Amino acid sequence: QPAEATEAGTRSPPPAPPLWAQNGIFSGIDGRTMAAAAAISSEEGRGRNESYFHKSGSDLVKWARGRGAWVHANVGVSNGCAGGGPGLRNFGEKINCGEILLRIPPSLFLTPAHPPHLIKLRWGGVNGDEKEIDGDEEARLSRLLGDLGGWERLALRLMAEECSVASSPWAPYLRCLPSTYPLPISWKAKHRQALKGTSIDVGAERAIIVSFFKSRILPLLKRKGVTSTQGG
Repeated sequence: QPAEATEAGTRSPPPAPPLWAQNGIFSGIDGRTMAAAAAISSEEGRGRNESYFHKSGSDLVKWARGRGAWVHANVGVSNGCAGGGPGLRNFGEKINCGEILLRIPPSLFLTPAHPPHLIKLRWGGVNGDEKEIDGDEEARLSRLLGDLGGWERLALRLMAEECSVASSPWAPYLRCLPSTYPLPISWKAKHRQALKGTSIDVGAERAIIVSFFKSRILPLLKRKGVTSTQGG
């Protein structure tokens, strides 16, 4: 969002609403409800500070360049982007319209893994402690993974990498991800209660997601060795 130029100088634009609030499904919500929800979202999202992201962001850029990516000299990773959360930011001089900011080679893409690849990748043990998988177990895992869609396999791939973050090729990227996601659907129970009766009551949608997780994802995690999960 560009700054607004005036005769008195340059004035910064007003803060952008949280990214979830910019979704079209929330259009028409009264200002008071939206302001209260945005305040809760901000509270839920507190955690890693800007100095943490400055270091981990620098590590991420250094890692990406070392793996063949090209990153504009003035671009870095910050936790102070519009709408909240980590993202790219200009840390240097003005970047002209049309300048290339990033060139990312396909080797750095974290993509939905095909079932056999995901099983062999990191699904044999916990925290990088790999173990042999017999043919029957591999077949069972393949059937479970084969029922998942692309974004579901991508989420599972990400979770598998995070289980072994110390040895993951994407470790610098994983360390830049937020520790919490302050979307209304993931708020703590006391905060979700405040949304009941409003047009952004997410109770029903959350119940569907929880049911899907318990029936489709949790069985895979249990085979990985995870016996419990945390949730609000």
